[in-house]
Amino acid sequence: MSPDPFFKGVKEWGHYKHRILSKYLTIWVRKLGSRHKTLAFVDSCAGSGYYDDDTAGSPIIAARLNDAPDRGNHARVMVFACEQNDENYARLATALRPWIQRSPQLADALHGPFQLFLESIVQVTERWPTLFFIDPYGMKDVSIDALTPILENQSARKELIVRVPPGILSRWWGRLQERPTSERHARELDAFRRNLEACNVDPAFAEMLKSAEFTGADRQQALLERYLVPIYERFRWVQLVPIKATFTGAPRYFILHATDSPDGCAYLNDVASALRDELYATTEQRRDAALGQGSLFGPLPAPRTVSMRELEELLLEELRHTGGAPWIELRAMLASVFGPEFRKKDHVQALRHLVSRHQARPFEGAEPEDRETVTPA
Repeated sequence: MSPDPFFKGVKEWGHYKHRILSKYLTIWVRKLGSRHKTLAFVDSCAGSGYYDDDTAGSPIIAARLNDAPDRGNHARVMVFACEQNDENYARLATALRPWIQRSPQLADALHGPFQLFLESIVQVTERWPTLFFIDPYGMKDVSIDALTPILENQSARKELIVRVPPGILSRWWGRLQERPTSERHARELDAFRRNLEACNVDPAFAEMLKSAEFTGADRQQALLERYLVPIYERFRWVQLVPIKATFTGAPRYFILHATDSPDGCAYLNDVASALRDELYATTEQRRDAALGQGSLFGPLPAPRTVSMRELEELLLEELRHTGGAPWIELRAMLASVFGPEFRKKDHVQALRHLVSRHQARPFEGAEPEDRETVTPA
């Protein structure tokens, strides 16, 4: 049994997260694997490889892609799995042994904190498309300072999926509002200040958030946006996916996806959007079961917080601003703004509406190809 109670079984939100990762990884490997000999998947907090209920964790999900029956002649997927806990590491090394012992090697279990290996991993994978999956408990390992070796690397082949719990930033900021009552307390507050600075929240910005115009929710959003600034500066496409146990529940945290590939942004958005709809259906089924009733017609479509009209308006604005762009880039832009509320079928519907109103030019076929340039009318 794993020494960490976290690994006793996949929590509902963890299951949701792993399905996003698994589905996206499969697409990522299929799309890039035909053009590259080697791909790399880096897991910062690999745990023991499996949960205690034998559910595969992220390093095993990635390693198994090397054995997919439809893999064909695609690239090998080299898995770098980092784990600091001694017992977890021993179990991880055993779980990955079938791939570690392959020739060529397909996995490496690294014993120690992720930051100890990050710079060397970035160097080793310099020429490989690399997906970093950084999924720690808190914020320290995903601070801007911690991510610096990735953010300073300008290769378009680097991609991030990061677990971001913005509530921690708010708690750190809240602790800074305390008056120190002892020398030890003062040291603790100074540690919170340093944590925020590592996340791109300097003292001046933290002080500004004391203004009465900021409510608790506004302050948390401002802290999150401040944290994201260097990531937006480094990557062309960035999106946040809320991870939660039920459709109506508050997010436990966000999955941050950052990439220079419009394909990656659009495809991950499609995966997250489909799972969002599934989550809504599951939530409604549980509600009906609790009420002792059922529906003859199944659940209604998942509700949205923005309208299709807003989607169309943003698409038209981008077309007029750019004078035209490849369809995949327009989809990536919509995904980065609206996130999983909309996916490919919605993007296509919005474009069709613009064409029907003579605001965009007709496209070839039933829907535009990814590389086809879409222009305003």
